[in-house]
Amino acid sequence: TPTITSTATLTSTPTATATATPPNGSAKYYYDGNGAMVKSVIDNLITYYPSSTYQVKTDGTHTNTRKYYSFSGSVVAMRENGVVTWLLQDQVSSTTIPRKESGQAS
Repeated sequence: TPTITSTATLTSTPTATATATPPNGSAKYYYDGNGAMVKSVIDNLITYYPSSTYQVKTDGTHTNTRKYYSFSGSVVAMRENGVVTWLLQDQVSSTTIPRKESGQAS
C-alpha cells in the first residue's frame, strides 16, 4: 500500500553580497548583459576586465596590465607588465605560492 511521506524543502533567501568600500572613498562596479564585471572604479583606480583572463588598471598616470594563462583548466601563470609569475597549486588546486620566472618565491 502506498504511504504519504512529507519531506522538508529548503528554499534560499536572497541576500545582498557584501562589497568592500575603501574608508572615506567610493567604489563602483559595472557589468555587461551576461553579468560579468567589465569595469570597477575604486577611488581614482579604474580597472577594465575585457575578459576573465585580462585586466588593465590605471589611475590616469600609471597603467598596469595583467594576463592570466591556463592549462588543463587551471590558472598556471600570470604576466604583469611583462613579468611572468608562475602560480603553483596544492593538491586541491588552490593557488598557494607565486614564483618568478627564475623560480624564486615572489
